[in-house]
Amino acid sequence: MEDISEIKEAITWVKECGDEWYTNYYISDIVAKQWIKNGQLKILIGENAAFLLRQKQSFSLLYYFAASDEGLFAGMRALINETTETLSVDVLHKNDDDNKVGKIFRNIGFDKRIKLYRMRKGKSSISKAKLPKVCYAKRDDAEIIETMLSNEFDELCEQIPDIDEIKSAIDNRQIIILEDDNRVISFFWAERTGKTVLWRYWLTDPKYRSSSLAGLVLLRQVMALHEDAMQTFLWVREDNEKVIKAHEKNGFTKDGLVDDVYCLIR
Repeated sequence: MEDISEIKEAITWVKECGDEWYTNYYISDIVAKQWIKNGQLKILIGENAAFLLRQKQSFSLLYYFAASDEGLFAGMRALINETTETLSVDVLHKNDDDNKVGKIFRNIGFDKRIKLYRMRKGKSSISKAKLPKVCYAKRDDAEIIETMLSNEFDELCEQIPDIDEIKSAIDNRQIIILEDDNRVISFFWAERTGKTVLWRYWLTDPKYRSSSLAGLVLLRQVMALHEDAMQTFLWVREDNEKVIKAHEKNGFTKDGLVDDVYCLIR
């Protein structure tokens, strides 16, 4: 792929093919342009459907656009026959629906690996008094942040950001850190759009989790930085009950949106 206009043209074409709409593509143009620049995106056009493959080191992330469930099924069958790499796809849906798209992926050989819940919190405030000065991450911190993410999360299922994406977040002052002996031991990555904040990652080095309040300090700092936000969102794994309970104690509730991650290992 050479230009983002190819994505926009594919979306327009698919929407003209039917009255329904299925997609898991919610990527900003800025991010997509960086993927194209890095040579990571490939587009495939099927009947009543189109697909993007974002190539990682050992697998590809799959994004789909379809005008009908039949078109999605037929397009996926063709895509599987045309490709050989391992695929990972996120399927977003309401927790109480029948997840028609998920059934399609299961029927063509994908296995569901994990489920994530989206949690939401309304407006809250915290006093900035007595909080230590905020320390923003520097570009030199990008590699250690990437390593911490890689050590903690399953790349196949949890979409670990590339080094370029981490550096971009650092440039936009979205990541704050705590250091010990000039080494990052904890970081908090929060993205803001208008009055809405998304907590992307909040991570502390395992060596410091039992004996340090590093993570709590960053939490209080992020809440103070975004004290005027009207709502805050985060995603958490279904099996991480301890973290879910901690967020509920902090005022978050599940808002009904679910992300099921399906993989086809090849």
